[in-house]
Amino acid sequence: MNNIINERYAPVNDRHIWVELTNKCNLSCVHCYNSSSPTADESLLSLDDYFHVINSARDADCNSVQFIGGEPTTSPHLIPLLRGAKDIGFGSIEVFTNLYSIRDEIISTIVEAGARVATSFYSYDEVTHDRITGKFGSYDKVSANIVRLLELGLDVRVGFIEMSVNQDHYEMTVEYLHTLGVNNIGMDKIRGFGRAKEPDVNDDLSELCGKCGGSNICVSWDGSITPCIMSKSWPIGNIKDISLPDALSSATLLAFRDKLSERPVVRADCNPECAPNCTPTCSPRCGPSCSPCFPYGRCRPAVFG
Repeated sequence: MNNIINERYAPVNDRHIWVELTNKCNLSCVHCYNSSSPTADESLLSLDDYFHVINSARDADCNSVQFIGGEPTTSPHLIPLLRGAKDIGFGSIEVFTNLYSIRDEIISTIVEAGARVATSFYSYDEVTHDRITGKFGSYDKVSANIVRLLELGLDVRVGFIEMSVNQDHYEMTVEYLHTLGVNNIGMDKIRGFGRAKEPDVNDDLSELCGKCGGSNICVSWDGSITPCIMSKSWPIGNIKDISLPDALSSATLLAFRDKLSERPVVRADCNPECAPNCTPTCSPRCGPSCSPCFPYGRCRPAVFG
């Protein structure tokens, strides 16, 4: 089965794993796909569980790992896991943090591990940004921490998520981020998961970017294994009950990927000119490799890697 999946989708050495360290967050962003907040649950996994996850992922030829949440910098597991990910040979290590607050010890460990940092920034306008994060002062704190990390020589990747409250703010936000020294900037439309989903509306495959049609995998804060961080409604199993290699080669995952490949070619907010150019270079349809796609060459959430 594993060989079938690899042949039909992405090469094994292109595998990426998201590892959610907690669902708790110091912000309450209006669009959070995970519905994270200061009152959300801590992780149900122990440090030993997480080490088992990243070791299993590396054994399964995952070469890229991103630690995310919730807010991963609030987890006591982040520092040892960064060191562990370096020691077992991940080629790419990234921490996705809101950068509202980050301790010196975490920064130094990121540097030691040769890891990158990814974050989000929502508007050049302070009021709009803080309205989205739900925290007054987040604009100033995130800006200052971006500058702080860049001055240390760290690779900082910033994503902009467009929604009704910050519509048409992208270009001026990019200009502002450039003044801070940021050059790696991605953009995506809001996706209908978590708090961004309309009440009483089921999760929709068309809201996914399509990259989980390849060889990516996610282990959530509660141990759930899903194709990606946003596909929580399509679980493969739980790390307590099924091994990561078995999950990666499971009929459940293969069936999900087949179903994903049959979804509508483009989201409603994608550039119609994208569709004719999506195949055969894009996987599975209007997804990661599309060059003419909205916005600015991306029909996937570039902010998530």
